[in-house]
Amino acid sequence: MLAFFGGGFGVRRATMALIVVLPILAVCGALAPRPLVARGWPRLALAGLAAYSAWAAISIAWARILGDASEDAYRLALYCAAFLLALIGLRTPALRRHAPHVLLGGILLVALYALAGRLLPSIVEQTETTIAGDRLSQPLTYWNAMGLFMAMGTVLGVATAGDARLRPLWRGAACAAAIPCFAALYLTFSRASYLALGGALVFVLVLRPTRRQLLATALVVAPGLLLLALMEVLPGVITIDQTDAKRTAQGAAFGAAMLGASAAAGLLLARLGRGEDRPLPLGRGLRTVALAAVVPIVLGAGVLVASHGESIEDVPTGAGRVTTLDTNRDQLWGVGLEAFAAHPIAGIGTASFQVEWLRERDERNSALDAHSLYVETLAELGIVGGALLAVFLIAVAAGVARRAREGPGDPVVVAAAGLLVAFAVHAGFDWDWEMPTVSLTALVLAAAALQAPGTDRPEPLETDRPETRLAA
Repeated sequence: MLAFFGGGFGVRRATMALIVVLPILAVCGALAPRPLVARGWPRLALAGLAAYSAWAAISIAWARILGDASEDAYRLALYCAAFLLALIGLRTPALRRHAPHVLLGGILLVALYALAGRLLPSIVEQTETTIAGDRLSQPLTYWNAMGLFMAMGTVLGVATAGDARLRPLWRGAACAAAIPCFAALYLTFSRASYLALGGALVFVLVLRPTRRQLLATALVVAPGLLLLALMEVLPGVITIDQTDAKRTAQGAAFGAAMLGASAAAGLLLARLGRGEDRPLPLGRGLRTVALAAVVPIVLGAGVLVASHGESIEDVPTGAGRVTTLDTNRDQLWGVGLEAFAAHPIAGIGTASFQVEWLRERDERNSALDAHSLYVETLAELGIVGGALLAVFLIAVAAGVARRAREGPGDPVVVAAAGLLVAFAVHAGFDWDWEMPTVSLTALVLAAAALQAPGTDRPEPLETDRPETRLAA
């Protein structure tokens, strides 16, 4: 729901969401069995997030802008409450098992709404801003956040489509749902989101190295790339600098092709994905190295590109940005790191980066954030904040890794791990942490992955069903 209210960005939206979450948390906390949060990595992750949030609230004492600093505190309080609620509620096995499916359905609704406004502007009216240009930004209002959100939907669709525990019909539906997310992702022209999606898909495939997962990935990516090629010959789809009549006519044609491709991919997966699944020839050692290296390699590649691309004030707002290395990230990061060097222990205070940027910038553009969760944390909260953030991130990563070892192929862990990789990569290049719709999605699935699978029986594997055995 927050997605349709500017992604929850802003103190009023975050406060309203907190007002909704807190009573639910109180009821669940009163009724749930003790302990509310399992010992070990789940409890450490919650403690890390709570301590990080508390330190950010304390830093209001030396922050440069009181109003914006208070807004950060409200948003972090929402994250803590929502994460605790998810840790409590998702101990219920049925809720845990269906968390990725529910989130995929929600992201699909956002994707379809966003695409409807782009493809059928004469019918579905949306706000198109000058700053966004041709980049798909509604309803979250920020194109890079939309890009990450659509990457999350694509990852969830691919991971669910490769889940052998689901019936072929549901796997096909997940495959079909991923394709509109993939198409919407491209229209955001968010280069970091493409990078995040690539890393996440590799992670999912390595974590679940089966032929069925490879087939699911191919049946999303191949039709998606064909649709991207089709967009390039339809100016009414790729740009907004056309008449509404032309955009609607070409958009309707593209929409029909997209829905047809989605249905065909879903049916094909349901048809070809039957029978016994077989592993891919990937050794355990190779898989371990690949899983450990995906995020650092993708982040490092992105940083290398950003630091060597030509630094400009105005990055293109159309499809041309996809093929250029032009960026202004290196200057933003430079100012953030200089602020950290000047105030290494406690930082300059939450939400204070914008003041440093106004004083140190070489460009005329304004900026509220360092466009990197990691750089901004060091700049605003210093080593203390960076260490607390690291505790949270390491606890989540270690907890998810433990669940992956305990239950190989656990569909919740596979889906959540892929989504969290996308978030971890993209957060290195943008201010996703301040967009509640995106961050809450990651927090909910992190909480789901940290839980023990429970004792409820999942859908039986196809090879365990009587009709499958008879056919064999």
